[in-house]
This record gives sequence, C-alpha cells and structure tokens, in this order.
Amino acid sequence: MNSNDFHSILELIESKFSRGSSKNWKNRDFEDLNFEITKKTKTNISAHTLKRIFGKIKTDEYYLPQKATILALKQYIDFETNTSTNSEIENTDTSTDSVLKQDNINQNNKKSKEKLITYSVFFIVFVILSIFIYQSIESKNNIHGEVKLISTEGQIPTSAQFEYSTPNNKDSFRIGYDNEYEALPIPNGKKNEIELLLSIPRHV
Repeated sequence: MNSNDFHSILELIESKFSRGSSKNWKNRDFEDLNFEITKKTKTNISAHTLKRIFGKIKTDEYYLPQKATILALKQYIDFETNTSTNSEIENTDTSTDSVLKQDNINQNNKKSKEKLITYSVFFIVFVILSIFIYQSIESKNNIHGEVKLISTEGQIPTSAQFEYSTPNNKDSFRIGYDNEYEALPIPNGKKNEIELLLSIPRHV
C-alpha cells in the first residue's frame, strides 16, 4: 500500500466519522473514534495511535501503521478487502522497513563523508605545519658566511686584507688562519674587513 491509498482511507474515515477535518479534532474526538472503531472491528486502536495516524503527532515521513491497524481502519469504513489488497498490507511493513533502512544507509554515508573531509583537513594542516617547522629548523642550522681576499702587501711575512660577511643572528663568530694564530672574534654583519699578518700563505 502506498501513501496515497492510505490517505484515501483516512479521508473516508473523516467522512464516516462526521466531525469535519481531522486537523480540527480534539483529544475527545480521537477517544470517540477509538470507541467506534473498537465497537465495530473489535480492534482497539488507541487515541494516541489515531493521533499519530492523522498527523496530530509528528512521525517519520514514510510512516504507515501495522497491517492489523490498517485492516481495522478498512473494516470501520467497510472498505472491500480482496487477495491483492491483503497482499499489499502484508508487504507494508517490509516496504517501510526497506525505506527506513535505505534512509539510515544514506545518513551513515553522509556522516562517513563528513568524517573523511574532517580527517583530510586535519591531515593537510598537520603536513603544512610539519613542513613549516622543518624549514624553520633547517634555516637555523644552515649558517652561511663568506671570506674574500681583497689585497696583500709585502713579502713574507705578508699583510693580507680580507672582506667577510656573517649571518645576522645572535651567535658569535671567530675567524682563524691556522693553529699558529689565535682565532680572532669578529662582529656579525656584512662587508666587514679584517687585516692579518701572515708568515706563510695557507688558507682561511
């Protein structure tokens, strides 16, 4: 049974009950309808269930009552029942369950996609932060300086003038020629000059 057929049954019940539109029914009306249905069909459909059937209580979009309830409603309005109709009623619960299961599957798939997106964003942020931290550490570890010979004067011992540059950071630097000469502290900066008196040309 589809929802259109079921709503047709409800319209016939409204007409037989003669209380106007079910939208305007009060609790007393549902209790009276319960009494009439029970009296005619010997099936007790509570006022609460009748409110759910007629939309006074919010239900799932695909809500259909149990097959015994539908049969009682049909009996109340003398609705003809035949083999095909009974077969539809027997399959109502199965169809409703299938719709609800599919709805649950769709909701679960949606939640899974949302989780995947969230995890992906966190992973990307983690990778970016890791790269940034790694580059920061590398930049601190990679200290580059430069020493350039500008000119020399005289024979051995020779006076040599050098130009050097060092990174602008908090570390201190010393420049040395060989084990025979003490390493000289130098200020940080670029294009500073220093002059050394060298006995034997070697390396700097």
